[in-house]
Amino acid sequence: MEESISVAVTLEHWKEEILNSFTWINDRRISNGPCEGKNNYVKKILSNANGMSNFQR
Repeated sequence: MEESISVAVTLEHWKEEILNSFTWINDRRISNGPCEGKNNYVKKILSNANGMSNFQR
């Protein structure tokens, strides 16, 4: 099936990265979660500013 071939190609292409996600360092798995959390925090600040571009106001 065409879809299965596409999934297999994707898995083969990202094999190293997928396997690295299961690697444990200092009793924690490697993750981009902390970085995503900081990005989300910045987005919330910008959202709460309601388009205000001048901080002095």
